[in-house]
Amino acid sequence: MFDFLTLALILKEIKKHSIMNSKLEHLFTKYKFSAKDCYEFLQIYDLLPDYKKVNTVENFQEIANSILKLQIELATEQEIMFGRTIESIEQRILARRKDQLHKNTQEEMRELKFSL
Repeated sequence: MFDFLTLALILKEIKKHSIMNSKLEHLFTKYKFSAKDCYEFLQIYDLLPDYKKVNTVENFQEIANSILKLQIELATEQEIMFGRTIESIEQRILARRKDQLHKNTQEEMRELKFSL
């Protein structure tokens, strides 16, 4: 997350723009956009032609829902990848323990043979 200074700078940047952006500020709050999401959204928004800016505000709910859906999918993928990573680590640990146990057993068998 951003610190308060960054958030204040972002909000100041939002307020610099037209009435359309005051609507955006309201929508950001309504849809609980993070400061980072607001900043990134505005980076793209500022590059749009005016008619697309109007369409963006008018269709903001759909955009926000799409973003939320993507965030959920990303979180799911991260959980899957994290789970796979943990599983891989566990398999490697078990394989090493098995190898070490095998080596220790062979060593003990050799020692027993020499002791007889």
